[in-house]
Amino acid sequence: MKVRFFFILVLHLSSKYDSKIVSTEPFKISTRRNILSPEKVFVFGFFKPSTTSGVADRWYLGIWHHRFPQEVVWVANRDNPMSKPVGTLKILDTNLVLLDQYGTRVWWTNRTSTNLMKSLVTGELLDSGNFVLRYFNNDLSTGCLWQSFDFPTDALVSNMKLGFDAKSNINRVLESWRSSDDPSSGEITYGVERHELVQSVIRKKGMPTFRRLKMRVEISPT
Repeated sequence: MKVRFFFILVLHLSSKYDSKIVSTEPFKISTRRNILSPEKVFVFGFFKPSTTSGVADRWYLGIWHHRFPQEVVWVANRDNPMSKPVGTLKILDTNLVLLDQYGTRVWWTNRTSTNLMKSLVTGELLDSGNFVLRYFNNDLSTGCLWQSFDFPTDALVSNMKLGFDAKSNINRVLESWRSSDDPSSGEITYGVERHELVQSVIRKKGMPTFRRLKMRVEISPT
């Protein structure tokens, strides 16, 4: 959606990378332990935007390009930063939960369905930049329980779709950062809307500021 020119602190020294997490074992995550996609394209872990002196540390769980860590493509706890980059990721039932160092819930996927069969659930980062939750015995061709692509922040990544998905009842919209060093929810949104015709729409504080008719568009079936 845009290019950001600023520094993001990501500590790589002696970092340990894992490929996935499973529901049977809590995952201790920190700046020295992240999740890496299979072909080392994207990283899922903690980052801190550059801040001026005197501003309290604000750490976020997000996804960025492995080779270009300043290119953050997704942020989990964008409106609830952590003071320290130490926490635990747990899969509880069919939800991914981020706990801080004191065990307080910072962010979760907020799924309402339950794991009636008590099947093993795994979370993994794909080379597309999509973090997915799925049943361990199911491959991705059968679908997933949750995916970060359904809840984008400000970046449109290859194979990501925008617009309303009737199957999941989710409207996928890009939402700007509040500022170049603050990933909390901003005032600008970009999405695909279907009225009489399909349009791409930019809104500021909910009010449309730009519309463009989309002659060809791939949206989820209604």
